[in-house]
Amino acid sequence: MHRALAKFTSRDRLLLLAFCIICFWLTVRGQSEVNVRKVLTINHPLVLPVTMSTDVETALSLLSSDHLSASESVDLEIRCEPTTQRNAPNVRVFFNHPSASQKTPIEDPHYVSSFAIYPSPSIAGSSEGMLDFVMDATKTLIRLAQMGDLHKGSPLTATLVATPPRPSAKVTASLSIRDVLLKRRTAQR
Repeated sequence: MHRALAKFTSRDRLLLLAFCIICFWLTVRGQSEVNVRKVLTINHPLVLPVTMSTDVETALSLLSSDHLSASESVDLEIRCEPTTQRNAPNVRVFFNHPSASQKTPIEDPHYVSSFAIYPSPSIAGSSEGMLDFVMDATKTLIRLAQMGDLHKGSPLTATLVATPPRPSAKVTASLSIRDVLLKRRTAQR
């Protein structure tokens, strides 16, 4: 090994070392991003990038030009880990509204929908162990496109806001979010 390195100039060795360091950094950075838990709590809304396929991006580009077929819609799917804890929060979902909070009304044009989580020990103990919440996001996306808040190629974010199930309820549970996806749905004829 030492003889092989002797063929390289000191500049080449320095470049090789820099390359190795960058590769190591990218590997560690990628692993840390993959392993970061996305946890929603009652006091901290969670802003997440929305993953979408090319066909969804195409559908989004049609929204602003009013060419989206009436038989097509775009669904937002949120995958999360079930909870066995009591007092789980309800969740409100907003697009491209990072400052959304519990005080943001559902009449806000960025509002998509809400969902509730109930303790589910049987799902939490299963091998699949995921809850999928699917909601129609078409109207919100059209509204944002018409307002100029949705542009082709721009990232789309979902802000998840935890709210108490009842005004006086004390929410102690948190919610781990796995994925936030947009999917194109075409009506069956």
